[in-house]
Amino acid sequence: MSLHASAGRGEAALPLRLIVQRKTPEATEATRLALRRAAIKRGKKLDPRSLIAAAFMIIVTSLPRQGYTAKNILAVYRLRWQIDIDQA
Repeated sequence: MSLHASAGRGEAALPLRLIVQRKTPEATEATRLALRRAAIKRGKKLDPRSLIAAAFMIIVTSLPRQGYTAKNILAVYRLRWQIDIDQA
């Protein structure tokens, strides 16, 4: 899906791509568990829409379609997230 975002009035719109991939059932449940625990820890009520979104990897990127497949972009993001997790 293609989107456009503007930084402000008179600014040129930046073309964006929305990439959505369904997670495995195991990954979905792990994300939902983490969301529930975080909500309890913060004393907040969990938005039911977050539990729905937990089933998907959702990425917005400004990389063009040409030369950057959704599959490759998802792989790079997974690698980056793994690096962030390892450094935490």
